[in-house]
Amino acid sequence: MFSISSLPRTLAACQADLANPNVKVRLDVLRDLSKMGDESERSARVRLLVSTLRDESGAVRRGALLALADNGAPGIEADVLPLLKDPVLPVRQLALLCLGEVASLESKEVLNQVRLFLGSEHGALRYQALLAISQLSPESLSGDLLDALDDEDEAVRELSLRLVDEVLHAGEKPIPESIKSRVIDSCEDSVLHVRLVAQLVAGSCEWDAPRAMISQIVRRRVKVHEARDEQQAIVLAGRLQMRELIASLGRRAYGWFGYSVDPFRWVALAALARMNEEVAWTRLLQALNSRRAVERTLAVEGLAESARKEALPILEDLRGDESQVESGVLELALKSLNDSLRQTL
Repeated sequence: MFSISSLPRTLAACQADLANPNVKVRLDVLRDLSKMGDESERSARVRLLVSTLRDESGAVRRGALLALADNGAPGIEADVLPLLKDPVLPVRQLALLCLGEVASLESKEVLNQVRLFLGSEHGALRYQALLAISQLSPESLSGDLLDALDDEDEAVRELSLRLVDEVLHAGEKPIPESIKSRVIDSCEDSVLHVRLVAQLVAGSCEWDAPRAMISQIVRRRVKVHEARDEQQAIVLAGRLQMRELIASLGRRAYGWFGYSVDPFRWVALAALARMNEEVAWTRLLQALNSRRAVERTLAVEGLAESARKEALPILEDLRGDESQVESGVLELALKSLNDSLRQTL
């Protein structure tokens, strides 16, 4: 028999059931409070969630912190800060996560309290504190990354490398030589996945550093933890002109009999086009006339990633024709292409 899922509780029912002695019932209430999407009841929902931060159950306190973080509830820093001293470690961890999501960027008190956890004996707390600082004070992150890049916990080292890429490099912030040196050193880290991420970051920054892991990923000889790492490796193969990978990229782009099912086949086509492989360039041009909108969109993005000047008039001619490609997608592609062309001048 098929069961029909019950409807979420009303606010009044949530408030009543939060007093239920059964922890499972109170946890179920938190799930209902998280699902409620009525903006008119938002402040009342937040108040109920905040009230559960004092629940006797650590599991309920954790659930409340996660729900508050997911809902982006502002103005609750004073309610969350006491949980940084909670006796349950996962509660302290989620309190750090929550503060990173909801605290004001101008809150020096919160930042100072969070920064204390960078010296915690627990890697999970150091990890969450570093992530929260990247959200609360990206401008001051460089100083905190120096030690994190050498952390004994591999998860903290991996996170610090990603933050170098996502906060400093992507935000076009100057990367101190000391951090650059540590990232390059991390390209030889004893842990494979940390080594992998370090080489992706160094490749994105176009630093002179080992690239063996990039080749291994493109050739499918290493399994990545996150799909974005595989995609980034293929992109970098094109941007760094790693021509020794052309055959591997071709197998991804074209398959064995002219049709590929590789999830990154379009990324591989763009990488090949960037290395002036004419078959890939021709396929991207042909895809602009596809009957499938998704293929036309992927072709536009691939032409932009090719960084070839002849792609510019082709994409500009698509302006004003929403039936061909969405204007938002096209403008982002044109901006990306123009940025790439300026860098080559």
